[in-house]
Amino acid sequence: MSKVTGIFIFYMIAVFIYLVNLHLCLTVAALLTEIVFYFTKLTCHTELDLYNAGIKYENAVKTKGKFLENISYEVRTPMNEIIGMVEILNTLDIS
Repeated sequence: MSKVTGIFIFYMIAVFIYLVNLHLCLTVAALLTEIVFYFTKLTCHTELDLYNAGIKYENAVKTKGKFLENISYEVRTPMNEIIGMVEILNTLDIS
């Protein structure tokens, strides 16, 4: 084998190793791209779920506030009437 043939074979092996490494790099890059895409998609769904949960929470807080407001009014009105009647009864002379 001549010196030129040996150098040519050495370069061919080097190119082959480079191409194998390049293919592995491209494969790893494709896998990483898929992983990033998956987690990006998962994050988008999670953010959407959190946004919807926030809207439901705000609606629940508003509904609770209205309910307590109505209950407070419904309890306060009869209580004021009872207190008023007790005050009137206290002013009467029963003897």
